[in-house]
Amino acid sequence: MYAKTGSMIVESPELNHGIALSNDGRTLYASTPDKVFAWVYDATNGKVSEKNKTVIKDMYNAGHTSRTLLVSDKAPGLLVVSRGSEGNVDAMALRRASGHSQLRVFNVTSIATDGEASSFSRDGKISGWGLRNSVGVVEHPDDGGMWSVENSVDNLERDGVGIHPSNPGEELYFHGFLNGSTYSQEANYGYPICLALWSTDGFPRLGNMSTGDQFEASNDRADDTSGCSTQYTAPDLSGTLGTSGHRVHARWIGGFCHVSRQLEPRKSGRLCSI
Repeated sequence: MYAKTGSMIVESPELNHGIALSNDGRTLYASTPDKVFAWVYDATNGKVSEKNKTVIKDMYNAGHTSRTLLVSDKAPGLLVVSRGSEGNVDAMALRRASGHSQLRVFNVTSIATDGEASSFSRDGKISGWGLRNSVGVVEHPDDGGMWSVENSVDNLERDGVGIHPSNPGEELYFHGFLNGSTYSQEANYGYPICLALWSTDGFPRLGNMSTGDQFEASNDRADDTSGCSTQYTAPDLSGTLGTSGHRVHARWIGGFCHVSRQLEPRKSGRLCSI
């Protein structure tokens, strides 16, 4: 990690994707595949404390190892951590207690007070699960709504037909508000059981499904949408493969509503009013 001047702040081969700054700008957070560390940060001189502190642990799994970090502006003291799946299709993601494929929220203020690192799977509050690998996570600067974006399963077949050139779709999800004022959190978004339909062209056993509906990834029944719609939360937007990338911003979400022709709104009133 480098300061604005270009000087090195932290040098460690363990660190990967996640980095965040506390609300007061005095604590720097960074992630490895297994832990989140915190340093006392001097922004004036671009330096950190000699020693770090482990604030979150027990996050390791193979496969998707980036660990996106987000400090909430609307709910100070809360740190959002994203943990991806162990590979393309991860059966462990079906187990809530596994911690795989989840967004969890931690009160880092209380961690700093009691001195004990939190276990990702045991201590964090679930903001959403059934999320294959939500690398892009954002809090809307006006209303504080939490959003994530992700790429879905690769190389998928249905009835022996490869549908991966155009399915399943990329996914944008709304996760409610960290202050818990409205909209429930802890929703399950379906992975690895239910995935989002993007292209209907030549889709085996399409039935009444349309873009944005979820279908069961491995199901030979004629109707495989009912279980998805009753048990899981569908994406707010579903997009063609390659549109989601790994970053999401409020301006980017708004752009989906107004300029993109490759996405199908599922809750346009909620989404396009932000």
